Amino acid sequence: MNTHTFDERIVFNVFFSLGQFLAGASLSAVGIAAIKKTQRTTEIPFAMIPLLFGLQQLTEGVIWLAFHHDAPLLKQPMTYLYSGFSHVLWPMYVPFAMGILGSGTLAQEGNLCVRSRGGRRWPLPALFHRDPPGSR
Repeated sequence: MNTHTFDERIVFNVFFSLGQFLAGASLSAVGIAAIKKTQRTTEIPFAMIPLLFGLQQLTEGVIWLAFHHDAPLLKQPMTYLYSGFSHVLWPMYVPFAMGILGSGTLAQEGNLCVRSRGGRRWPLPALFHRDPPGSR
């Protein structure tokens, strides 16, 4: 016997969207503070990571509400925006930000890579290479 007098889906959607909005606002505030504390322009891309992640979380909060209120005009663009963050921005932006922060150099010996402070070279995803693996 079900003793619940409320729809659990409503509670979950509201709970998750509020959580995303809280996380997004907090991360965005941390990102703005981090940007203000940068001392060199090469530190700005790395300092922007919390701000960008906060925007991603805000986008996810809107998605939760769009699914709850069945708003297809909002659901589709927000889903594409979120997917853009997770599948396009992060795989390219984080290596770029780390590369600028670590050595300031992205191109070495004809291959695109980032160099960490310890001197180790980290290749960027294969789609950035001049001759991706398997292209010959």
